[in-house]
Amino acid sequence: MWHLKPVPGGLFNWILSSVRVFCASVKTSVLLKTVKTSQSSRLSHRGRRQTSSRGYEASQLNIDLLFPVFHNTHAVRKRALSAHRNKKTGTQRFFEQRMALMKRAVSCLITVYLSVPVFLYLFPWILGHAIFSHLLRFPFSADLGRPQDVLNHTRNFYLSTEEDVSVGVWHTLPVSQWEAATGKTLDWYHETLGDGRPVIIYLHGNAGTRAMSHRVKLVKILSAAGYHVLSLDYRGFGDSTGEPSEAGLTRDALYLYQWVKERSRGTSVCLWGHSLGSGVATNAAIKIQEQGSFVDALILQAPYTRIGEVVVNHPIAKMYKLFSGFETLLWNLLEKNNIIFDNYENLKTLRSPLLILHSEDDRVVPYHMGQKVPCSFAVFGELPAASVAASCAETLGVPCIQLYQVSLQTRTESNSDVPVDMVSYGPTHGVTHSNIHLDPDLSNVVQ
Repeated sequence: MWHLKPVPGGLFNWILSSVRVFCASVKTSVLLKTVKTSQSSRLSHRGRRQTSSRGYEASQLNIDLLFPVFHNTHAVRKRALSAHRNKKTGTQRFFEQRMALMKRAVSCLITVYLSVPVFLYLFPWILGHAIFSHLLRFPFSADLGRPQDVLNHTRNFYLSTEEDVSVGVWHTLPVSQWEAATGKTLDWYHETLGDGRPVIIYLHGNAGTRAMSHRVKLVKILSAAGYHVLSLDYRGFGDSTGEPSEAGLTRDALYLYQWVKERSRGTSVCLWGHSLGSGVATNAAIKIQEQGSFVDALILQAPYTRIGEVVVNHPIAKMYKLFSGFETLLWNLLEKNNIIFDNYENLKTLRSPLLILHSEDDRVVPYHMGQKVPCSFAVFGELPAASVAASCAETLGVPCIQLYQVSLQTRTESNSDVPVDMVSYGPTHGVTHSNIHLDPDLSNVVQ
């Protein structure tokens, strides 16, 4: 029977140390080789790099199991390698996430862009709401029942222009009446409409209420100039009930005009229409003229030819110039919504004194709104404005001159001496679309 002799302790320790040194050198060699392989293959073969890395990690795990003495050293190196690899993939992941977000954003924008014509076609009322913008009740914090918070000696009241339709109105007294107005009732305010001072019915544009800042500033100037001012919020606007429409807005303005006329005792009553309100003012003036009388005066601030011209020239509408039928779609939708507001046709027949106020830097209703198809004055030579208007209408079939010239043509054809005037503001005045109150001479212009 064989008997094994014990191995001397020193020899066994030497053999174990040698094996450990050998394994450590192999381990270091494999680690360096793996790092180089990982760096070179990362740019071309990412998948193979990951496979190689996993194999290396498995082999290192076996070595660690055999030689736990070197586990801590290997763990540090492995964490360093993993952090280096994760840092690179984290940067790449960041850019990949950003690219994915950009792709989704672009896809969303394209979807919205293409869906707008579809939604307008399916839901024509959207265009009407966009034109009136009556749901934007700026300023939201204003208490329309307390006009004295923003205007001196102003009373709020309501008129029932139709069944189930109530419109809000502010009556601001002229400055000369302020002292006498202290402590007076609403009825007293109504009686002052017959004191001989002119009355201005202010018909504002779309969006917002009668409490908007630029509207309040204009009323202050007119009040200081000695006028009664009645600011109307059409149906659906502000605290007025009902839903807006062209016919409805016209009825509201017409009702207020007749209500004031009954109390004015012959005092002049003027309709002041701003932007959208210019169409309301000319519509009401036509109705009054058809009833056998005339509006005492008509002031149009930033007027347009037809509301459709403003719509098709809006920056959003211009984005769809690539779609040849989009403009036709807009005109058809306006007709379906019964929204025309045709100042051009109205001024062809109106016989009331007219003042037009417009700024050259108006970005909402362009100063040359009447020039949808530009006239070539070289063709007409030195013809007068009336002849130019007739030629444009006959040859082009669309308005291509300013409303002021249309009104002059009307007066010429009717042999009327009713005054027609236009005041233009250069870009230096800063009047733009709504800031007519910045004109220091406005009261004299109106007078």
